[in-house]
Amino acid sequence: MDRTYERQGWIAALALLTLAAGLHLGFSPLGFDPSGDGAVLAEGRRLLAGQIPHRDFISFRPAGSAFLHLPEVILGGDHALLISRASVWLASLACNLASATTVPSSNMTG
Repeated sequence: MDRTYERQGWIAALALLTLAAGLHLGFSPLGFDPSGDGAVLAEGRRLLAGQIPHRDFISFRPAGSAFLHLPEVILGGDHALLISRASVWLASLACNLASATTVPSSNMTG
């Protein structure tokens, strides 16, 4: 792999990480969230209370999302919502970075 291409990858990763952190710090405390995570976290709390999705409470999504966010509910305490929003921003970053780094360089030059 060319060193220049590797350096560009690191610069892109750092730029995307900085952007994700800036978006999280700028918008998440104001209530903007691109994921609807309040409902998912509420479902996670219900799961911890022993309730069963679709039997004990209405779930608009499959229960997998609630199970996926259980660590944030368990460890987050009063900050679970902000931690969840940070994880959504970072997951979006990871997906964008993965797609950006898997595109062959010949396609990027036109």
